[in-house]
Amino acid sequence: MDYFFVLRNNHKRHMKAKSIIGMLALVMAASSCTVQSLHPLYDEKTMIYEPFLEGEWIDDDGNSWVIKRAQRPDANQLKKELVNPKAYQIAYHGDSVETNLDAYMVKLDGIYFIDLFPAENYDKEIGNDILLGNLLPVHTFSKVETQDDSLYIYQFDSEWLSDLIKNNQIRISHEVVKAHGADRVVLTASTNELQKFVAKYHNDPKAFSEPDKFVRKRQ
Repeated sequence: MDYFFVLRNNHKRHMKAKSIIGMLALVMAASSCTVQSLHPLYDEKTMIYEPFLEGEWIDDDGNSWVIKRAQRPDANQLKKELVNPKAYQIAYHGDSVETNLDAYMVKLDGIYFIDLFPAENYDKEIGNDILLGNLLPVHTFSKVETQDDSLYIYQFDSEWLSDLIKNNQIRISHEVVKAHGADRVVLTASTNELQKFVAKYHNDPKAFSEPDKFVRKRQ
């Protein structure tokens, strides 16, 4: 009772708690349907930078996704320096939720993909050392298509991948992790193996969930 009383009467703590809960809900919702990997999809040969992605994008729920070239303060905090000339930073702004992601575009056989990873300061966003000790950052990747001022993000379907693995229809390095009563596939494959995987299945409609649509916000 005392704990909830403090949250209710301390606006800053209340908002921080809402932010943590909201961000975790966002992460859990996303991770439950997309494929997670310990290793990135990108490497120096396949990562590219497309200026077209820069700007603010609005999803179907009205949430804002701001994409820009990745920068960070230099050692003297006087100016910004590039983290990687081909890296993006994505800032998500939703209902009581704000979070940041690192992103890389990958081009394989003429097809575009995006690799997402928690930003360097994700621990500060969560702000809970006990919880952080039980979290492991992972990569997620999706196919990307563009049309005029719209982005379509096709996430790989985790249930589709699980079925392939259970039926011995695919060989890819992985572990099956039990989480809250459910089996979750986590890929442990190398970057090279991951690239072969997405190149093989990029044209299979069963491999993806329904696309998420994002529309560029014009000033």
